[in-house]
Amino acid sequence: MKKEYDFGHGKARPNPYAARLKQPVVLDLPPEVLAWFLALEAETGIARSDLILMSLRDCAREHWAPGLETQTPIGRKVG
Repeated sequence: MKKEYDFGHGKARPNPYAARLKQPVVLDLPPEVLAWFLALEAETGIARSDLILMSLRDCAREHWAPGLETQTPIGRKVG
């Protein structure tokens, strides 16, 4: 095994998994929403960032539009 390796002359290739990586996002949460996630974090032991991510994934998977009175999936008529 060599003491030093020179990687300066190699050809760099793009990361094939880059498209699958998570993208950082800043969310401004109202105090009552953050308090709810903090309480849920204390109750479950799951990090609040993971709880928020799980909630958003559930909404995306089920095509739910949060805040609608009837909680109708997006794309379907209400009422």
